Amino acid sequence: MGNSTTRLQDCLDYCQSLADLNSVIPVSGYSVKRVLLTANAVMKKFLSSALKWSFNRKIFPIGITNSWQQDYATNLVDVAFLQDGYLLEINNTANPRPIWPLEVAQNISETTHQYGRPGQLGVMLNRDLQYATWGASGEGTGNTMNPQPLQVIASPVGVLITPANPWLQIRDNNGNLWMLTTFGTTGVLGPADPSWPSTVVFPSFDKPSVTPTVAIDGSCKWTAINPNNFGFRLSPLPPQTGVPYQIFPIWQMRPPMFTALSQTIEPIPDDYALSFMEGMVAHFYGMSPDPKIRQKHIDAVALWEKSLLDSKKSQDRTRDSAIMFPATSVMASGDVYFPNPAMPYGPSY
Repeated sequence: MGNSTTRLQDCLDYCQSLADLNSVIPVSGYSVKRVLLTANAVMKKFLSSALKWSFNRKIFPIGITNSWQQDYATNLVDVAFLQDGYLLEINNTANPRPIWPLEVAQNISETTHQYGRPGQLGVMLNRDLQYATWGASGEGTGNTMNPQPLQVIASPVGVLITPANPWLQIRDNNGNLWMLTTFGTTGVLGPADPSWPSTVVFPSFDKPSVTPTVAIDGSCKWTAINPNNFGFRLSPLPPQTGVPYQIFPIWQMRPPMFTALSQTIEPIPDDYALSFMEGMVAHFYGMSPDPKIRQKHIDAVALWEKSLLDSKKSQDRTRDSAIMFPATSVMASGDVYFPNPAMPYGPSY
């Protein structure tokens, strides 16, 4: 069940009840493109990065850390920006299982630094992540990272130490991107072979329910990923045989796109439906052919944006989460290998 039962048609009905907007809003039977564009503009502003709403927050486990693998591609389509993140010791038998915080950061660069546990998380488009090449070897790649023929790729679930696996995401000779979704033993031929599909399908923002193409490789399965969907980068590298951690990013979702008047204003709840309608009214004022009515646009938008900020402030009745990030463990000495709040510019060598 969603947050909202308010349809875009309900918002339009409210706008049409204002005589000043009769010359702006299309009458029944004509194109509603102007209405859709206006609603999309209001939704984008409502869910802007300055307004981190609790109802637009999402958390989802994306995978488990793998040997020397910094990047983790997914077919997530709705990531706008990261809010937070954490690592869960997925195989720890303690109750509760240990959780470790991740600091979210922008523009995390590729690194060769390793540490027992990553400390930072960033979001990127899949096309900008790092990928292995099935069967490749040689300087600059190395067969440690590239899956090889008849290689066992072991699951990290249920073990105390990460198996010494290759990277679990590859780029084939057609330029398609794949991520491993079933562990097993690879076949004799891999994605460089012409028998692998050259045309693939995958979810996208406008078609999120599409089932992605799956390629069979021995007992392994690879799933096609959309280069324009979202993946994640950790820093520093998980070690080759360290503790496996399940990765939990927390993000604000992208504003949905309106394509029909029958859509609800999800994820905005009914509590804020009137505010959404007032935003549409303010935007419609700017389209009026009457200069006197059009002058109302600037003031109406300013008042609407102020109401959004006031509404957001009304949610902020508790303090933000506060936590100390230790640079090292109690018994450790020396620097860690990633920037953190205790050491924002990274280690000193």
